Amino acid sequence: MVKLSEILRKTAREDPKKGKTLISNVLLQEEEKSDIPENEKVYEYVVQRLEHLFSEIKENKVIDGEEFVSLAGMIISGLKIESDLLQQMANRSHAYSNELNFLPIHSVNVGVIAANLGFAFEFDKAILSDLCAGALMHDLGMLLIPQDIINKPEKLTQKEYELIKLHPSYGVKFLHNVKNYPGLSKEIISQHHEKINGMGYPEGKKGEEISQFSQIVGIAEIYEAISHSRPYREKTKNLSDAVKAIIQEESTSFEKEVLRAFMSYITIYPVGSIVELNNMEIGVVQKVNRDFPLRPVIGVIQDPNGKPLKDPKTIDLSTSPILYINKAIDDDSLTSWPKY
Repeated sequence: MVKLSEILRKTAREDPKKGKTLISNVLLQEEEKSDIPENEKVYEYVVQRLEHLFSEIKENKVIDGEEFVSLAGMIISGLKIESDLLQQMANRSHAYSNELNFLPIHSVNVGVIAANLGFAFEFDKAILSDLCAGALMHDLGMLLIPQDIINKPEKLTQKEYELIKLHPSYGVKFLHNVKNYPGLSKEIISQHHEKINGMGYPEGKKGEEISQFSQIVGIAEIYEAISHSRPYREKTKNLSDAVKAIIQEESTSFEKEVLRAFMSYITIYPVGSIVELNNMEIGVVQKVNRDFPLRPVIGVIQDPNGKPLKDPKTIDLSTSPILYINKAIDDDSLTSWPKY
């Protein structure tokens, strides 16, 4: 089996853009000395490569759509090898910073989430690849939205919101500059904000007018958006609240099959959630037990008195009947951020 690190090295050598560091040359050259998980390298590489592709598209350069398929392949391989780590990286609430362009990070996170939902549907390799690639491309139209609107710290005006609502149509136009674009990308770009109840945009499509693939990317984007901060909006307090908000507020926006897949692979306590156990210890959800979604694997990081553990411990709640999750908590309440 080809290792992800070998794919990374090969793609890095083939990169046509000179003078730009992809991931970290140190990570690539000193891999044997690195203790950074392989999927973390993959995640960082895909973000930086996607940022480069977006820049090329914005400059109206013609690119090959196979580039997106290649990045999707890395994500899918990563999920098969170590899905929980890659999902946790996508869920990180502190992933954005003022210095970074949020669009590549957002798009990779949506790609990771959408691919996970694709596994729930048991799509074959070709469909899964197209779905993930389309998710990476879903917000291409945002490249034409002025940065002062995207980064506006206050609530958007109605006029600004109406401009934002044009980005699916803008994205479809960008496909003229993408040769061999993935087969599902056009419908995903144009429909990912449509809702089966007709309350979406840009065309207000209803029911079967909206493809299931577009709905998968649509629900993935909503979850990603409300679980991360934006300049104009604070994130939902915790990942569990984000899941609950979607189930409560978007129950008529998506097919039941899409909602079921979302609950199956994201669950009420997603990977990366900060939780309080009934013994008052604080931990991070490291792995979801699919047969026991309310009893995941927890990495305990704080003792009952709120003191960080020098040696964090791992507890599988599915085999620890005495312990259970009391509640999900806001990561802002932690005295230190866990490094998992």
